[in-house]
Amino acid sequence: MLLLNNDAVLFQEGLRVLVEYAEKYDDVAGLQGVVLKYRSRLTDTAGDYVDELLQAHVLGSDQVYPWILRKPIYVTYVDGCCSLYRVESVLKCTGDKLFIDEFFGYGDDNVLGLMLWSCGYKLIAIPEIIASHARGLTFGRGKRSSISIYLSERNRVALTQITNTRYKHIVLLHALRNLMTSTLPRTGFSDHAKTRARVIIDGLRLGRRLKNRGVFLDIYKAPLVKIPPRDLGVFFTARRLIKKYFENWAYKNLNLLTIED
Repeated sequence: MLLLNNDAVLFQEGLRVLVEYAEKYDDVAGLQGVVLKYRSRLTDTAGDYVDELLQAHVLGSDQVYPWILRKPIYVTYVDGCCSLYRVESVLKCTGDKLFIDEFFGYGDDNVLGLMLWSCGYKLIAIPEIIASHARGLTFGRGKRSSISIYLSERNRVALTQITNTRYKHIVLLHALRNLMTSTLPRTGFSDHAKTRARVIIDGLRLGRRLKNRGVFLDIYKAPLVKIPPRDLGVFFTARRLIKKYFENWAYKNLNLLTIED
């Protein structure tokens, strides 16, 4: 089953390449290829990871293709802009739905990845370009200050209730920090504060509702960006430093993540 965003373009041989790799690795539930930025040789995503603060990180972002990948690697999740799933594996794990409805928009693909790993399945990224992507067009580039911030932080807070991350309470603090430094509708201090509180409250309510439905994800079964307590402070600094931390993690762990033939 191929998933393709409305802001992504599949290259002519992209589907064939994905299917060939899927047939080669029959223990894999889902895979993606290298996706380039639209009309560019820069990488949009070469695979996606989640850290213990339940944040997503994109491998190879803004790197000129061809990059360092030479073989398939294990990833936390495959990017929803263009990915291929083995239907039988997904249905055995998730039942009759591909995604949890409430995570629509932001957090649907990474939650699915965590679900599949939690069920014992694997996800990989392959070193072949298969598509291009104009990231952000689904919700509109100008709406970053409203829809995407609300959904991404609400869904991350919800995940604290249905995962076993050791940093549950720190995730809440980190979400508040992100909301404090994000551009939200400026309708006065009181409304601004209420908007931030709404994100946290809605996220906790959603998470508890899912927990009551029996949803639980063991994130430590997936390839995860583990954060030693001494490094937590980095994630409360500038985004460029967080990105650099992930890049260093990826370089150090690339051999461990690589699938050898």
